[in-house]
Amino acid sequence: MKVLLWAVWMVPWSYALLPPTNLTVKSQNFNHTLHWVPADGTPPGTEYHIYLQKHSKTPLSVTTATSLPVSAIMRKDIHTTYVLSVEARQRHVTSRRANTSFEPFSMTVLGPPVVRVEGCGDCLLVNSSLPRGDGISPDDFRTFCRSVEHTLHWRRPGGETVITPIFDPSKPKRITHLLPGELYCLRVNLSHSSAPTLASDWQCARTSPALPPGGQYVRSLVGWSMGTVCVGVLVMVWFAALCYTGAICRRKPQLPQSLCWVLYWVVLG
Repeated sequence: MKVLLWAVWMVPWSYALLPPTNLTVKSQNFNHTLHWVPADGTPPGTEYHIYLQKHSKTPLSVTTATSLPVSAIMRKDIHTTYVLSVEARQRHVTSRRANTSFEPFSMTVLGPPVVRVEGCGDCLLVNSSLPRGDGISPDDFRTFCRSVEHTLHWRRPGGETVITPIFDPSKPKRITHLLPGELYCLRVNLSHSSAPTLASDWQCARTSPALPPGGQYVRSLVGWSMGTVCVGVLVMVWFAALCYTGAICRRKPQLPQSLCWVLYWVVLG
C-alpha cells in the first residue's frame, strides 16, 4: 500500500518541466535577441512563454523556438534595465521561470563601424559611421553617437601606425601629405564609456600616382586654356543676345513692301 501511494505521489513530478537554461540577450548595435537553451529532458514541441517582467501574467510572445527578437520592446528607453522571463509549457505542465536582465545603453556591443575610403590625390578621405539597429529611435541614436569616440589608425605596409582622432564622424576625415601612388591601410576603433566595442577590419587604398616632370604645368595650362575658351564662348553668346534684342544694336526700320515696289519703279522705271 505504501509503495502504491509513493508511486502515485511521484507521477506528477516525473512529468514536471525544468526551466530553460542559459537565458541571455545577445545584442549588437541595438539589435537585441533573447536566447535560451531547453533544459535536459524537455520534450519536443514544448512551448515557451516570454514575459517582460518577472511577475507579469501576460506573455509578450509564445513560441516553440529557442530565441526571440526583443528590439522593439526596448526601443522606448535605452537606459532602462529590462527583466525578461521565460517559462516552458507542455500541455498542463508549466516550469518555473528563468530570468535575465539587460540594459541596452551599456550592454549592447557597438561596431564594427562602416568605413569607406576614397583617394583624393596625395590624400585619403575616410568616412566612419555606426550602424543603427531596430532597438533605438533615430533621435536617440543621434544623441547616443555623440558619446562614441572614433579613432583612426593608418599606416603604410610595414610602416609605423599613426593614430588620429576623428572629432566629427559625420564629416569625412582627410589624411593629407601622403606619398603619391602609395598603398595605405587603415581601420577605425571605437570607444564608449560603458558599452563594449568592436573595431573595423583593415582596409587599404592607394593614393593617386605622381605626375611626370612638367605634368603639373601642362595640366594647369590645359585647364587655363579650356577656361578661356569657355569664357569666350559665353561672352559671344551674351553679345549676340544683346544685339538680337536691340539692347546695343538698334535695327533700322524697314519700309513697307508696297512702298519698296513704288520706289523701285520710280528709280529704275
